Amino acid sequence: MQTRNQSRRAVLFAEQRQHLSGAAGAAIDEALDVAAAKVSDQRDLVLLLEGQGVVLTRPEAPAPVVLGPDSPPFAFPGEWDWDCHLRGGPVRDFNVMVDRRLASATLERVDLTAGAPHRLEDPGDSLWLHGLTGRVRVAGETLEADETLGLTAPGALGLHADTEATVLVVRLTRLDGSSAERP
Repeated sequence: MQTRNQSRRAVLFAEQRQHLSGAAGAAIDEALDVAAAKVSDQRDLVLLLEGQGVVLTRPEAPAPVVLGPDSPPFAFPGEWDWDCHLRGGPVRDFNVMVDRRLASATLERVDLTAGAPHRLEDPGDSLWLHGLTGRVRVAGETLEADETLGLTAPGALGLHADTEATVLVVRLTRLDGSSAERP
C-alpha cells in the first residue's frame, strides 16, 4: 500500500531484491490515512500488524474486504484500483510486492513458543524472515524484533525461539525455475 498524509514507510529487504533480479520487495507501512497504489504486473500481499483494521472496496468486488489484526494475508493484483478506509485510527501493515511475471510469493505469520522448535519446509528460492516480537535462532543467526534475515536457497530450516516470538515468513520462488541467485 502506498501511504499519504502523516505516514512512515520502512522499506525492507533492499539487498534481497537483487537475488530475484528486482522481482520482489517488502515494506512496513504506518499510516493515519492510506490509499492503495496501482502497479501493473505486481502482486501484493498485505498483512495488518496493528490497528483496528482497514476496509478495502472496489466497484468490481462483490463485497468489501475487511482486514483486521487477526486476518490472514490478503493477496491481490497490483493493478486493481482499491479504495481504502481505516477503521478507528492508524494502522501498521506489512506489504510484500512481487513482479508476478518473475516470481511468486507467500506470506505467513508464525507465532513461536519459547523453547519449542518450529520447522520451515519448502522455503522457496529465497526466504525472508522479519522479527515482529521476541528472539529467534535460525541458520546460526539470531533474529530480534524489527530485524530482517534474508536467505537464498536455504532448504528446510528450524526456528528456535529463545522467548515467545512472532516472525513473518516470506517465501519467494522464481517462476522460470532457475536459481534465485543471479550473477
